[in-house]
Amino acid sequence: MARRHVLLETPMRPFFSVVEDYDFVLRCAETYTLVRIPDFLYHYRMADNKHDSLSTSDKKYITIWHYHLVAWLSSYYRRNNMADPINHKTIENILSDARPILKNLASYPRRKLFISRSTRALSLSLQHNDLHMCRMTLALVLTYSTYSNLCHAIVRLLLRSMRYPYRVALYREIACALIFPRLFVAKTNPHMTP
Repeated sequence: MARRHVLLETPMRPFFSVVEDYDFVLRCAETYTLVRIPDFLYHYRMADNKHDSLSTSDKKYITIWHYHLVAWLSSYYRRNNMADPINHKTIENILSDARPILKNLASYPRRKLFISRSTRALSLSLQHNDLHMCRMTLALVLTYSTYSNLCHAIVRLLLRSMRYPYRVALYREIACALIFPRLFVAKTNPHMTP
């Protein structure tokens, strides 16, 4: 919920066609105070056969990850008095230029975005026995985050994975990503270079 003038002063940006709400909240947080209401105001239910909408397809899944990163980077640049990169760069250029920031910054992307999103994606891949989603998640974490973040995500995942003891292929992929991270990324997606 917000007052009307907030929505008029902070319009959604067409650049973020996938995660425009996330970008909107980040920009509002720079000007206004955000408050979490402890009550449940609505429930969101998704049937098991609709898990494709959680972006298990290769292209859509990577796109959502990339747009989340760019939305956060846009906020990071503004908070540090730098030009907003979305005004004059493509999403590929923004991520390429910001790779050192994403790998070395000990704040939001490593703690929240990478770990929580990657753990959720790996958990879904276990639940649906989706080897492709597992590979793409591991490759994205190794490309834009640190090895220790991958270990953290996997430790959190393993605590929940007792219900799926027979997903041998998925556990093999996780082991490959941990033992040979560079080789794993190169094999999974040649366009990503960790």
